[in-house]
Amino acid sequence: AGLDVLHAALLDMRDRVMADRADRQSPGVRMAIDRVFSVKGRGRVVTGSLRGGRLERGAVLRLEPGGRSARAREIQVHGGVVEAVDGGGRVALNLAGIDREGPHRGAVLTTDAGVRASDRLLAILRAPARLDDGAAVRARAGSWPLPPGSTYRLHLGTESVDATIRRGRRDSTQLPDGRRVVTLRLARPIAVAAQDAFVLRVPSPAATAAGGQVLDPSPPIGASGRRTSPDDLAAFALARLSGDPVGELAARARIHGLLARSGGAGPVAGARDLGRWLLAEDIAAALEAEAMDLVAARHAAAPLQAGAPLAEIRRALARSLRRRASAIDTVATEVAGAMIGGLVEDGRLARDGDLLRDPQRSSGGLPAEVLGAMDRLETALATPAPPSLADAIRATRCPAEGVRALESSGRIVRVADDVAWAGTTYRDLETLALRLAELGPLTPAALRDATGTSRKYVMALLEDLARRGVLRRTPEGHVRGPRAPR
Repeated sequence: AGLDVLHAALLDMRDRVMADRADRQSPGVRMAIDRVFSVKGRGRVVTGSLRGGRLERGAVLRLEPGGRSARAREIQVHGGVVEAVDGGGRVALNLAGIDREGPHRGAVLTTDAGVRASDRLLAILRAPARLDDGAAVRARAGSWPLPPGSTYRLHLGTESVDATIRRGRRDSTQLPDGRRVVTLRLARPIAVAAQDAFVLRVPSPAATAAGGQVLDPSPPIGASGRRTSPDDLAAFALARLSGDPVGELAARARIHGLLARSGGAGPVAGARDLGRWLLAEDIAAALEAEAMDLVAARHAAAPLQAGAPLAEIRRALARSLRRRASAIDTVATEVAGAMIGGLVEDGRLARDGDLLRDPQRSSGGLPAEVLGAMDRLETALATPAPPSLADAIRATRCPAEGVRALESSGRIVRVADDVAWAGTTYRDLETLALRLAELGPLTPAALRDATGTSRKYVMALLEDLARRGVLRRTPEGHVRGPRAPR
């Protein structure tokens, strides 16, 4: 009698939960199968309790677990054939499209997108109502809270499966009222949806260990699982219990990191709206900072390039996202593209075709003031006896990125830490040195007299030409080297 009362209470709770979900989400129909048999000449027949909406003859349903499709060839209610059934109740369906390995007791026929096959559940457990306070019943059910690592029989709808309470720190937390949020690992996948009610029982001798409600039929795993905290689990559960759908969605976004966005949801605190996706704010901020850093690094490494390739930045952000939240490649790439689009829309990055750049830079590369400073520095070094490079940089106010751009493009040639020439001047000096070396071994004194400079410049030039193989040093002086131009 006590179990009958508990069962009736669970059915009432499930009815209220399903009605609430139907009002908010229009989930579609759902039938938990309790009997499966074949009728000669008619094929496979299933019976069960239909809930959630209107089912018409010929409707196509999804069978979970498995995801296969089945067509309701015929519908019977109380032994009579009907064209449709409204409001639920006991029904029998003659199915088409199901083979001999078809549905079993516990499977679900549905059009509800929220029903899925899962072997892992995030759930709220509560201590059962003790209708019998006998010591034997309490001993069979076990102590409360249920110990991590223990295994019970989970009953949900017409399904029954072994369920183990996971041991991890991120898999369990206690609520203020004594209920617990836990992760259950099932022996096999079952059809389940958020808000489903269930019972955990000790199978033999029979006793109820706990009642429960499904918080999330797809709890976070992998990278998302590693970001979950007990506080986040508690916030998720309390939002569900208090009937706060916005708070519930915000908590789920924090737990998963990345979440598919439901159509009717408004702004969600702590999550970035990316169209089809909600991204936890901490991940969004990290990806934005990384995108800005990658573009800045490309500008520093290649100052004269117009920007960083969009595809390269998108791939890098997608990899970073997958380290922070569980996501398949296509989803991570889509989210990374949305993040870049947001930065461009906000004016924090600029896009020119397939390139991304700092908005402060011109589309051709460096800002105009840097280009002007580069021209001034090149002119200052266009003499056989230029000032020291440090003095020239200070005088022309050329920033480091401009100096790197001049060197990478060959507009200036640095031959020592503080000695550099404009590229055209260096090539003129190189030509002069080669012509003198053809007349005989070239000495530093001869090159000094020919250029009108000092030994400082002559020795720096000869050492650089020898390093490059343009000249070769001998005891008598420098001669043409193996890499001298013909």
